[in-house]
Amino acid sequence: MLDALSPANIKDALLAADLRIQLHAGEAERIYDQTVARWNAGQTADLIELSRWLNLHQQPERVLSLFPIERAFKDNQLLLSRLDALAILQRWNDIDNLLAHPDLTLDSSVLESFRARVAQEQNANLDAEMHWSHALALAAADPSKLRFVANFAEQSHATAAALKAYDQLARFPEHAAWAYRGMQRLSSQTGDVSVQRAAAEKISALNREDPNAADQLAYLNLLVRSDVDRNVATAKTLAQKYPDRLSFRVTAALGFLRQHDPGLALAQFKGPPIEWQKAPAAWRAIYAATLMANDQADAAREIIAT
Repeated sequence: MLDALSPANIKDALLAADLRIQLHAGEAERIYDQTVARWNAGQTADLIELSRWLNLHQQPERVLSLFPIERAFKDNQLLLSRLDALAILQRWNDIDNLLAHPDLTLDSSVLESFRARVAQEQNANLDAEMHWSHALALAAADPSKLRFVANFAEQSHATAAALKAYDQLARFPEHAAWAYRGMQRLSSQTGDVSVQRAAAEKISALNREDPNAADQLAYLNLLVRSDVDRNVATAKTLAQKYPDRLSFRVTAALGFLRQHDPGLALAQFKGPPIEWQKAPAAWRAIYAATLMANDQADAAREIIAT
């Protein structure tokens, strides 16, 4: 039935193709071919959507054959899709050559970001640092450019550059919350709790009515045993108000452990069964610690083993 549908626009067509792939994963190649055949002669805007979709589906070869390089030079979004496809294929020399083409009209901060990524992948670390620095300097006065550099650096696993970009972006009030979330996300990957807390404090201050922001700040404060009683009170209130949110109950359990009340900590996990194998490792660790504190060592070891 889905094959018989003929969506009138590219976005609907790609949504339909996504659904068909989910339902018929073994026919993905045929679906890609049909989708490309239907839209490869479309307007530039259609090609941009199609090439982004193909890259998301890890189909870079199809992107490279979708339009000639000359057409990419006439539209920067097509050019970015081509660069993304080459990056997926790890064809760093080809990217380097493309970035040196005289017909490029990409913004300088974007060019420097790609040059940094190429240098990074070629293990030219000093060159990579230099290009990231140039990208940050070129984007400094424009939040939209800083967002690109921050996001691109994060995707490139250039953590130091990404944190600098988010830090600069946070100086623009309308982008501050997004920037702090980026800083918090990155610092959680590196295990830097101090940066996580600083970002969480900023996010909470900007979103005082957001229970998720309040919970995250309480959780991080309790991790480092900062102002335990006040943060336990916050966590307890949130867990009682939103009992269906496991993350809030985990924070409350951590708080009660900090107050040496293992019984109340364990009570936070009562209710419907929890699929612990799907839960974040930090949550499992808190549950295991709660079980240990309640003399349930065997159950704790089972949780740790997941």
